Amino acid sequence: KDLLEGIGLTHKADQLKLCEEAKALAELEDKRLSPEHAPLWDERGVSKWLLKNGFPSQLAVSFRAHNVTGPRLLRLSPTEMEAYGADEDIRTALTEAIRPLREAEIRARDAAAKAADDAAIAEAAAS
Repeated sequence: KDLLEGIGLTHKADQLKLCEEAKALAELEDKRLSPEHAPLWDERGVSKWLLKNGFPSQLAVSFRAHNVTGPRLLRLSPTEMEAYGADEDIRTALTEAIRPLREAEIRARDAAAKAADDAAIAEAAAS
């Protein structure tokens, strides 16, 4: 409350609106860090995901310095992880954490292929 008043929001309605907007932004950020969005992540998204999942901040900094994006994260080998500073325990945990991201990517790719096939069948039937 003091912080909100300090930036000039003295009316309770304004304060409430700002808090609701902040909550909505946080929910949107969480949604962007969901597995199905991993192929769209930039380096910052990967860093946020690492931190959100309890990996050391040094690893997030290293991944960002090595330009690890979502697509690259999905294909990292244990050797690359080690080169970026992940010890054996971290590599194991990281491999486990990446697995659902890879599975979501496969499901999305399969769904897109099915949609394309269905559209082609519908187009052929209409001809």
